[in-house]
Amino acid sequence: MQVLRHVHAGDARLNRGRLTVGGGWDTSSGQGMILEIDNANLFVPPGILSRWSGTLAIEPSPGRLAGIVGDLVLEGGLWDQDIDLAGALLAPESVSLPPDDPRHDVLVDLAVRGRGGIHVDNNLGVFDISWQELLVGGTAAQPVLEGEVRIAGGGVIALAGRATKIQRGVI
Repeated sequence: MQVLRHVHAGDARLNRGRLTVGGGWDTSSGQGMILEIDNANLFVPPGILSRWSGTLAIEPSPGRLAGIVGDLVLEGGLWDQDIDLAGALLAPESVSLPPDDPRHDVLVDLAVRGRGGIHVDNNLGVFDISWQELLVGGTAAQPVLEGEVRIAGGGVIALAGRATKIQRGVI
């Protein structure tokens, strides 16, 4: 049975931004849905308020449920919620999803540009991070991140109750 869906035009306001949806879903031709995001505010775990723009395509993928490809731009972000650093460091290395979880069947191929970076002001310290481009691959169940994140000089990192002034940093 072939499933064919079409969206001729779809505009929506999305958290003070705009979302435009178009395309269709046709597994025989490989046509998918296009999502254009323009200055939408999103809350990203672990507590980062961020503003995004870009284009995503969700397409049928041979032998898989779907593929997500696209380019996203982080216009800016603020991470002002504290994080449980001990819990993050002492937690199990990975969280296993059941083998039948559909995220295993969704391929990911994204370029994420960090135009505005993220300002951190929480229990980790007060500093800014940025990047040129991060590549996200793998699957939605097991994403793979590739790229370089820079920590701007002049900020302060607070670890183990000690504040340390940042000269520069790269992760």
